[in-house]
Amino acid sequence: MTPHEPSLLSTALLPRDLAALLGASDRAQHRLGCTQVLEALRARPELHAGVVEVLRKGTPLERFGAAWVLFHARRPTLSVLRALLGSLELPDGDRRWEAVQMLVTLGRLEPQVAPVVQEQARRAASPVARRMALFALRELAPERLETERVFIDALSDLDPNVRRAALSSLVKLRSESELRLDRALEVLAEDSDLRMRLLATIVCAELSGSRPTRREQVRRALEGAQRADPDLAHACSLALRRIERSASEAADPLRGTAP
Repeated sequence: MTPHEPSLLSTALLPRDLAALLGASDRAQHRLGCTQVLEALRARPELHAGVVEVLRKGTPLERFGAAWVLFHARRPTLSVLRALLGSLELPDGDRRWEAVQMLVTLGRLEPQVAPVVQEQARRAASPVARRMALFALRELAPERLETERVFIDALSDLDPNVRRAALSSLVKLRSESELRLDRALEVLAEDSDLRMRLLATIVCAELSGSRPTRREQVRRALEGAQRADPDLAHACSLALRRIERSASEAADPLRGTAP
């Protein structure tokens, strides 16, 4: 708080006052309002009930602001979960990403969060919310087979942005299943969206790096896909070079290192 900003510590803040601070449409004013309410709450615990009322009854942006304050005021609890899920479809991308990061942190504290985020990724009405839930899930539970199934299913989503998010995220998952590479190869060979096929060249090359027994299969698939489109041919060429480089480094771990 700068010397020119009025202190809220001695102000009688009603829920409507809190909502006005926590729901400012201007991003800078919104951040300032959230920070001021957080400072006031730390000094005056009696404001907690008012912030909780905004969390329950406010607009989506006000509820995000209230969740942000409660999240940073003390150890996060499941009380902010619903507001954070709703925040995944806010118009402002920065706020959506903040909601994702808070969901990930909350999920590491509360095991109940991951299944809820899975459900959001599968069934949220908003494609933006489904896409952001995928981003949260890949950070929260990348090693789980359930997570892999959610991403594989999302490759068939009706929204192209959700599908691309799912495909690009396959390389972030850590299950031992071969299904991710199988589906990425299918996308490369037959998807009707050229952007998905272009993305699949990168994903296939990356996934083959940890699967040397399938490297030749991926190489053949990329060579076959080169005939489909000039842009795709260029992307396949880059991916093939990447595979060759990965194979060389695996054969000679000291290759390229300083003496």
